[in-house]
Amino acid sequence: MQLKAEPGCFSYFDSKEKLIGEITFTSISPTCISIDHTFVHPDYRNQGIARQLLQFVLQLATQEHWQIVPVCPYAKKVLQSEIQLHPFLKNSINNRRNSKNDPK
Repeated sequence: MQLKAEPGCFSYFDSKEKLIGEITFTSISPTCISIDHTFVHPDYRNQGIARQLLQFVLQLATQEHWQIVPVCPYAKKVLQSEIQLHPFLKNSINNRRNSKNDPK
């Protein structure tokens, strides 16, 4: 598999340049993105590809200090169900607690 990174998109392609999977995201603000869409070709499902693509977005979000609004059902399910990922969620309980404790 070959990973291709473009602004707002991570994609995997096979050796024949056929799309295997992709995840797309858009900027909502300088500190927040929306994960809009995750797709994995039916021949490649249940192999962890969607999770790998999500991990690339999470790594970028960590580097850029972004919070995430998951619109895509897959991203929403993963981010809401795994407690260690809750800090990424915009308006999560942890983020609300941190913002209340932030002196401004």
